[in-house]
Amino acid sequence: MSIAAGVLLIVLPLAFNAAFALLAATFDYPEVLRRPTQEVLARFHAGGARLVMLWWGFAMTAVAVAPLAVLVAAALADADPVVLRSTVVTGVLAALVQFLGLVRWPFLVPYLARVSTDPASTPARREAVDIVFQAVNRYLGVAVGEHLGYLFTGTWSVLVGVAATQSVAVPGCSGSSAS
Repeated sequence: MSIAAGVLLIVLPLAFNAAFALLAATFDYPEVLRRPTQEVLARFHAGGARLVMLWWGFAMTAVAVAPLAVLVAAALADADPVVLRSTVVTGVLAALVQFLGLVRWPFLVPYLARVSTDPASTPARREAVDIVFQAVNRYLGVAVGEHLGYLFTGTWSVLVGVAATQSVAVPGCSGSSAS
């Protein structure tokens, strides 16, 4: 199990950064969020299915944190059980809130982009789309995904560090035997 944890600890950040880099290159993310809603949605609409799939991939990197949290705790099984349970709970919460923050892109935003770019949409309908887009970005993107996601991910990282110092699985830490 420790090999799987090690592999995921390497592969997951690489996958996250690759997805982020592709979104930056193809959609100008996250800078695009500083632009007017109509421009963001027009760019999203123009990105088509490929952009939706990129967002799915990015969201799946968040989901993968949950099994990683479980595997890391199992690899550090000789650490304090309370710390290990806390790492699992915190890691799974980090995965959940980051996924909830990102999943708006493949589910809600395609619909908003279609309505926003539809020539038959009235100004009132476009204004409603703007309000929904801004509200969802602020709630799911900023509050849930960024603030809670980063809080739980950072806390998980600290807890893993604490568990690692208590475990013989990590050479050179105070809990490990001298060679």
